[in-house]
Amino acid sequence: MIKNYSVKIGEKKFKKPVSKDAYLAATIWLAKNVYGRESYSKCVSVQITKDEPVEEDGEMLYGFTVSLFFNESFDEMKNSHCNACKQASNLFLSSNPNCQECKFNAFMRKAEYETETMVNNLKERFSV
Repeated sequence: MIKNYSVKIGEKKFKKPVSKDAYLAATIWLAKNVYGRESYSKCVSVQITKDEPVEEDGEMLYGFTVSLFFNESFDEMKNSHCNACKQASNLFLSSNPNCQECKFNAFMRKAEYETETMVNNLKERFSV
């Protein structure tokens, strides 16, 4: 069973005439847009890679690429789903659920929907 799920949200490039300035621009953007919000910093991981220098308009530009990934723990989602199922069984059936006959497909559809929604929201938020 999959324990964790990760999908690439997108990437953002930073180019400056000085490598240090490009890196600082990338980290400042990360601080404002990702790490500055606790809800994002828990589910978004970051990869920073140095790009090859390129010449544009007769000037050498140095760059960094920031790649953003959405991460989700299916263990947390599964526990939430199981708790909801147990509560519903106790309320409506007055019995304990039979976990051996659980319809796990419903959980996976819910997980896929929530993950897709979160990834789309993050793509819009970070404009990547």
